[in-house]
Amino acid sequence: MNKALQQNPNLADAYLERGKAKYSLEENKAAIEDFNLALKYKPNFADTYLARGKAKHSLDDKNAAIEDFDLALKYKSNLIDAYIERGIIKGALKQHISALEDFDRAIEIDPKSISAYTWRGVTYKVYLKQKDRGDRDFDLALKIEPKTPKNYTDLALIFTFRKKHQTGIEFFTKQIATSSKDPDSAYGFSNYRQAIVEYDRALSLGFASTYVYRNRGHVKERLDLSNAALADYQQGLKLAQNDGNKELE
Repeated sequence: MNKALQQNPNLADAYLERGKAKYSLEENKAAIEDFNLALKYKPNFADTYLARGKAKHSLDDKNAAIEDFDLALKYKSNLIDAYIERGIIKGALKQHISALEDFDRAIEIDPKSISAYTWRGVTYKVYLKQKDRGDRDFDLALKIEPKTPKNYTDLALIFTFRKKHQTGIEFFTKQIATSSKDPDSAYGFSNYRQAIVEYDRALSLGFASTYVYRNRGHVKERLDLSNAALADYQQGLKLAQNDGNKELE
């Protein structure tokens, strides 16, 4: 991408792809700078708004992320990932009815979207306490084929919410092995010792991040491994400081 931009500094697609690469390396601020440049040369670039929204969400700037997803959908109304990403954030902000509308729209566009059914199920079962309604969506998601790496985290969530932790861990492990960015994918929920194994695996594969160290520290703390937990927190803080992320510090 650098070579492409040396030849053509106005190439919006190159800025987008370079930004995606930086995002995959968790260089979110640098990624956003590239996305901004892409939009400078191509203001109606829906895929760039989607990518920038994801990066802003990674920096926990939820409202700004929603604004980008709104713009992505303004320029490409059938962009399913924008509906799903926006719905997930709305759920975190307790805007559950609006989140459901986003997931419903995603399913209208793609009736075989495992992610849309999963997160609609999470909204019903976890947030709105409608267990049966949520489980129906989980069942629909599990029936959809083929299962792809893109959906491993969603499938893992279904199994963990159903307390089938080992199966969930297996999908988390698949996600780690096939994804270049998923800092929380080793999360093992209540199976804490297995969770540590998966966090160790994530780190050994090069997915070192503040989030992995923080969450592994949480797990060690629950296992009364206080000194080991402190070491992970310190490493997580070091990474946060290097990245200039004051909120995480």
